[in-house]
Amino acid sequence: MSLELAHLVAAELGMNLESVGSAHAKTALDRATSSAAGATDLRRAIVDALIVPESWFFREPKGFEVLRDRASSAAGKFRVLCAPCARGEEAWSAAMAIAHTGRPVEAIEVVGVDVSGAALRYARAGHYERLSLRGGADERITTWTTALPGGAVRVGDALRRCVDFEEVNLTRPLPWPRVQGPFDVIFCRNLMVYLTEEARAQLLQNLRKLLAPAGVLIAASSDSTLFLRHGFGRAAGPNPFVLVPHGSPLGRKPSLAPPPPAPRAPRRPSRPPVASAPAQSPSPRPEALARALAASVPKLQTPPAAPRDSSAGALEHALDHARALANVGLHEEALTLVRELRASHAPNGASFELEASLLSARDDLVGATEALLRAVELEPDRADLLMQLAAVSERRGRREVAHSYRERATALRGGHR
Repeated sequence: MSLELAHLVAAELGMNLESVGSAHAKTALDRATSSAAGATDLRRAIVDALIVPESWFFREPKGFEVLRDRASSAAGKFRVLCAPCARGEEAWSAAMAIAHTGRPVEAIEVVGVDVSGAALRYARAGHYERLSLRGGADERITTWTTALPGGAVRVGDALRRCVDFEEVNLTRPLPWPRVQGPFDVIFCRNLMVYLTEEARAQLLQNLRKLLAPAGVLIAASSDSTLFLRHGFGRAAGPNPFVLVPHGSPLGRKPSLAPPPPAPRAPRRPSRPPVASAPAQSPSPRPEALARALAASVPKLQTPPAAPRDSSAGALEHALDHARALANVGLHEEALTLVRELRASHAPNGASFELEASLLSARDDLVGATEALLRAVELEPDRADLLMQLAAVSERRGRREVAHSYRERATALRGGHR
């Protein structure tokens, strides 16, 4: 059967089939065709087969630490949206993280949404095999789950009153049936990389409307830069994957030094000052504003012939400069600067990681893979770099390779080499 049907369904979902790879699309279509009984069933089967449902409890745990901290200081009911929720591990993890703060279940509401009916049935059942517990999740979930034979678990009744799951196509405009904001925290992880640019813009328009005025969006480490194209910026704090809409009071204040004031000519005492109304300047266009901000970043004092053993402080200052450019949307300028650093500094894992992030944002997945591999060579004990490699490999359709990277990352986190 032709892949044309898979392309039609992918277009309905806003999915870029190239991001999952033609091999996965062909396998998904064959699997759906063999299991479907009619046209409606076939469409649903293709959706279920195209979606990548893999997840696990407390995946990328720093996001749940942010969630826990925000819930600890919030008053009233605390609401979380997981979009998409896949098979539900993220939504249940969010509820557990909040409940661990001592907040009563009645003051917690977690909504998981996904386009795959099969994934949602799995999520509602709350029955998970051992694979969903990798990465050291066991100790975080024991309070809220019942152990089953073979290492499987079932989510207990205590949390079921505060977690709900709904079928939603996230790239369709609001309103979504039975899903209403505002939400204090929105998780949107490992989805943007699979969407077309048009679908990304629509998705984030939806999420901005659903986010509370003081709320935050938590992205994955592998796709957080994609959000910066569509009206989001980084929140104040140390975590680059915590995002807020532009204009939010929680936004990170860019560390951009203002240009020095221009020298003022001395007033002539014979001529008194004349008051005048301030001139009204037109509002700058976004790209003009970005370039103005970037122009105010202090220029780096990096001589062309700097020795290879330049200080770590100088390199970190240089990387901060590149990050500032990226944060205001000047990705090409940031990429050029990172590459120029190679001529004046010794190889550094952080520079290759930043290069990979910038290349991934413009869909240069081969370049991103090469940069991440160099970063891993320099910093082989960093499990998060392996997880980024896994995410990029997924986008390239190399699922077996991605699985291998995840296994290596899990081994590192468990203290095994």
